[in-house]
Amino acid sequence: MIGAGFAGASTSAALARAGVTRGLILERELLAGTHASGRNAAIARQLESDSQLVRLAVQGTRLLGMSKVDGRPVLTRTGGLYLLHGDSAWAAEPLHQLHAQRVPAELMQAEDARRRFPHLTRFGFD
Repeated sequence: MIGAGFAGASTSAALARAGVTRGLILERELLAGTHASGRNAAIARQLESDSQLVRLAVQGTRLLGMSKVDGRPVLTRTGGLYLLHGDSAWAAEPLHQLHAQRVPAELMQAEDARRRFPHLTRFGFD
């Protein structure tokens, strides 16, 4: 587990309750829980710049998706949305990496996203 903020510490505790008895928590602060999860806010992030990190993130997400605590899933798939400003050409490689790991992902224009997900009409983005 990278980090012992609220997300890392609570995920580690849930895994322990689920029977995971071996692991390692890496924390750079002197005291656990000092900072919030600034990178992902408890999201199972699978979009990374390094293909090996993508593979590990996807594997970890799949394992968490199969795990249960008190009969409830540890992870619930809800989807994610990344907003891109400017040239979208850089998105081709991350999309390829996600597709290679069988993770559904697509690139769409703002107006298409608003049509498909009407709740996005409340947010200003282009």
